[in-house]
Amino acid sequence: MVFTFDYYHKDIKDVLTVRVTNLAFEARMPGHGNELVPGTGSTRIESFGPWGEGTYDGFTIGFQKRMSHNFTLQANYTFTHGIDNVLNSTLTSEIQNGEGVNFLAIAGLSDSFVGKVPVVTDGNGQTNADGPFINSLGNPVPKAGTFYNGANIDKGPSDLSLGHTFLLHGIVQLPWNSSISSIKVMSLLCKVSMVLLLSLAAPFNVCLDARARLEFGSSSSSLL
Repeated sequence: MVFTFDYYHKDIKDVLTVRVTNLAFEARMPGHGNELVPGTGSTRIESFGPWGEGTYDGFTIGFQKRMSHNFTLQANYTFTHGIDNVLNSTLTSEIQNGEGVNFLAIAGLSDSFVGKVPVVTDGNGQTNADGPFINSLGNPVPKAGTFYNGANIDKGPSDLSLGHTFLLHGIVQLPWNSSISSIKVMSLLCKVSMVLLLSLAAPFNVCLDARARLEFGSSSSSLL
């Protein structure tokens, strides 16, 4: 009998998806819809590129009984924990509204902005100079001076990762005697095998409004 234990970790880099690379942060504010970064032209630059990222951790416990007494058996249990900042397994977001990216011709990230957050003021006089807030349009406005990666508004459990998987595989070898011209010449072996695979469903997406996301620290809209 053999027992095994394996651990895996991987940083997931450069997940390909779509974002507007010249989107101004002010595009989320009242009266600034679809505003672009100065000096980048008057046309939106919708770029397909490595804008997403995540991490993967998993471990596998295995058991194997090698062939003896006419049977062999192997079983494995795998637990995984995957985190990424793309909303679902299509690598796109269906909720491109409220973060200044609702004009994308191709579905992409929920929030396209990446960079240092400038000081902005809402129509009601509220500002992000001292902290984050939700503006009058319902859009999240992080604290001024901080680095903001809009993709992380969708950060959470990855639905590309199955949390629990159990695999059972076995072979039973059955001896059958055969004869030709009444002379026993060989013993034929019949092998019966089986495979059992059990796994939990992938995480599904629950769309949270901007206030809920900001209160969760720009955490996931993908919940187990």
